[in-house]
Amino acid sequence: MEQKKIDAEARKQRDVEERQAIAARKKEASDREKDLKEQEKAAARELKTLEMVGPHPV
Repeated sequence: MEQKKIDAEARKQRDVEERQAIAARKKEASDREKDLKEQEKAAARELKTLEMVGPHPV
């Protein structure tokens, strides 16, 4: 009986750790996505600026 309690507690702990790891991965993915969106906006601004300036003579 005692072993069952120990096993159940260990299982609970593993579940908690697994959920925390999943949450951390989701946050990292969300942060990466946010960074990519910011990079995309910056690239779009730069492109617009370059288009306004026009081609440079070589």
